[in-house]
Order: sequence, then C-alpha cells, then structure tokens
Amino acid sequence: MSLRDTQQLAQAFSTILRTEVERRRWNNAAAVVLAATRSDSDKTQAELAKLVGVSRNVIANIESGRKRIELSDLIMICRALKVDSLMVLNRILLWYEPDVAQRHRESRSQREVREGGVHERTDG
Repeated sequence: MSLRDTQQLAQAFSTILRTEVERRRWNNAAAVVLAATRSDSDKTQAELAKLVGVSRNVIANIESGRKRIELSDLIMICRALKVDSLMVLNRILLWYEPDVAQRHRESRSQREVREGGVHERTDG
C-alpha cells in the first residue's frame, strides 16, 4: 500500500467515525467483513492471531465487535491475510452504509478526473 493510499484510508476512516454510534456501527460492519475475509483466506482465528502477533482472543473480540477496530488493526490484519486494505475498507463501507461507499467512490472518481488520472469521455 502506498503512502497516498494509506493517507486516503486514514482520511476516510476519520471522516466516517465522528460519533460513538457511528463507531459502534463501524465495529459491527468491520467485524462481519474481517471475519469473512479471514475465512475466505482459509485461516483460523489462531492462525491469523499468530501472523498478526496477538492472542486468538483479540481476533475473536475484533470479529465479534467487542474490540474497537482501529485503522492500525485493519492494516495489520489485511497485511497478514495478504489482502488489499482499500478493498476491505470498501467492503466494510458497503456493509456499514451503502450510500456512504457510493459517495466515496464518486468523490474518488471526480478527484481522479481532476488530477488527470482518468479522462472523461466526450462524444462529439
């Protein structure tokens, strides 16, 4: 993950989690997505815990929503599972609130167009 990607991830993370209610909703969404991502990677909680360097109970608490999931937790887990953090964040956003993810994708696309990364098609 590049520095720019990490900065974008951190910005999205802090923008979303402004209130405690949003934090709880985020934890519940992240718990479901991270558990599914671990399962898709054919890892047990114990195997993931060993890769991350924590106890199995920490992983169980993250996956149950009992442990507050910080950006650093998300990145460490994604690295251990060898999955893209931005992809996992997008899955969490879709679970958390579909219209938030859509707004994020739209703003990202608009930013890419402004920065010249993607060119709008013009017919005429």
